[in-house]
Amino acid sequence: MEAILLARLAEGGEQFKGEDPAEVLELEPDDAVVSVGPLRYDVMVASLPGDELLVRGKVGCEVVFRCARCAQSFTLEVTENPYVRSYELQDETESVDLTPDMREATLLAFPAYPVCKSECLGLCSKCGKDLNQGLCECVPEPDARWGGLDGLEI
Repeated sequence: MEAILLARLAEGGEQFKGEDPAEVLELEPDDAVVSVGPLRYDVMVASLPGDELLVRGKVGCEVVFRCARCAQSFTLEVTENPYVRSYELQDETESVDLTPDMREATLLAFPAYPVCKSECLGLCSKCGKDLNQGLCECVPEPDARWGGLDGLEI
């Protein structure tokens, strides 16, 4: 997004809608998180009395994550809605660049533990089979935590 020129901003505020290339997210080349679409924004920018700029709307993008349970890739629309920011303006301020804050808001909206679906079963801890594809042949080990109580008579 180009910087907002304050001198050209309409008195009641203006709507800004558009896209920035995915590169503005500055994601490292990694197969766990890949941006597949542009950073989209739809924000209302208004100048408030007392030298303040208020930005409200939504920002987001489409991202491919690797599931934390089954390690399969999946696409997720990540949005920050509502996106609200306030900027204190100085007398010498001519423009405000919203891109760094939109980038930060989008990155902070990424899930910390991305899963492809809530009912994902994950991988077998012994053989590594994707349990979403069916059960494996592994026999679960008995839970030995209560073994000491097995010999007690009541």
